[in-house]
Amino acid sequence: MSNEKDRPDDHGKPDFQIVVNGVSEEWPHKNMNYEQAVKLAFPSAPHGGDIRYNVSWTKPDGQEGSLRPSSRPVDVVNEMIFDVRNTDKS
Repeated sequence: MSNEKDRPDDHGKPDFQIVVNGVSEEWPHKNMNYEQAVKLAFPSAPHGGDIRYNVSWTKPDGQEGSLRPSSRPVDVVNEMIFDVRNTDKS
């Protein structure tokens, strides 16, 4: 029997425990892009226009990075932390 988190496919089961803006979340996919992170952090918030978000992430091993609208998705690991902040365009 294989380990759940080693599955090569997504069946909707939460494979990863992550933290988004201090809230524990379950994430069923192997990676996350900018738009997914923003929707997870602010599901009913407005998007587009002058609304901008800074999305940064930290992995348990200390790796850090950020996501931008045009950037590649980041590979998700258990206990990964995402910080998503609204930054109105000035």
